[in-house]
Amino acid sequence: MYGSWQIGRLSAEDYVKKAREFAKVMKWTDPSIQLVGCGETGWTEWDQTVIAGLAPLIDYYSLHLYTGSDDYYSNVLAPALVDFALESCRATIDRVRFSQQISHPIHIAFDEWNVWYRQRSAESALEERYNLADALAVSSYLNSFVRHSDIVKMANLAQLVNVIAPIFTSKEGLFLQTIYHPLRLYAEQLQEVTLDAYVDCKQLTLTADQEKSRWSPSIAALGPFNALDVTVTRDSTGHEFALAVVNRDLEQNHTTTIQFADPTIITRGLVYEVNAPDPASANSFEQPDAVIVQEHQLELEDGNITYTFPAHSLTILRLHIE
Repeated sequence: MYGSWQIGRLSAEDYVKKAREFAKVMKWTDPSIQLVGCGETGWTEWDQTVIAGLAPLIDYYSLHLYTGSDDYYSNVLAPALVDFALESCRATIDRVRFSQQISHPIHIAFDEWNVWYRQRSAESALEERYNLADALAVSSYLNSFVRHSDIVKMANLAQLVNVIAPIFTSKEGLFLQTIYHPLRLYAEQLQEVTLDAYVDCKQLTLTADQEKSRWSPSIAALGPFNALDVTVTRDSTGHEFALAVVNRDLEQNHTTTIQFADPTIITRGLVYEVNAPDPASANSFEQPDAVIVQEHQLELEDGNITYTFPAHSLTILRLHIE
């Protein structure tokens, strides 16, 4: 609705007027349905106008964001915009709900997101070929969604097959792109309860001169950025934990100590790692396993865990705690 490239583009004010009328008819037809308001990035004037105008009627507010750059740091740090978008949008929703005395919750549906910057024309069929750096950026997107899971209830990758997608096919077969691996690992290994994590690590900076992106506003002002992007989850019993850590440092491994607030006994641990010698490594029909998931047992010590996260990697630690 908001994009100049869209047929039928509307101003925010006109969209609100039309959406309110459609909402009336839809709710009259089926009062049980849930409605989604069309948002932009979460921090624009469009978002402020639409949330204020549709808050009494909507259950979800959608956000959209693409990032990507052939510069390594611009690429892997750009998902900091996700945190900024969610925090900005949450603040607007909270303000409007308070001022309009709206009792029902309004959640966020991050319904269009991905790394996308290479293939932008119809001639290319938008068939983006992803490398390891792109997989790290996707991992940071997922970390942000998990950290904000109290308000983010949907987050839909665009797309699934061939077009800016984790699965690439031809008439002869298919291969899994690098971004497939974090999507699978997060779905399989992360647990249902999100925990707060305090992270003390090296800081990365990005100057405006370093930034190269056809999509994003400047993210340098959002820094400095943690080299280790972290999210922590556990199951409902409190025995199964999963830590997802993206080491965005291009050159340096980071040895860390992982501490729990309460005394714990870790009885077993598994490590799932996505990495390659070069962050530009990419899978293909000829080399489908250039970037894959490596799995091994975690060496355990009493009390705390000491673990070294390799440069330019995604690592998920799966722990069982008594």
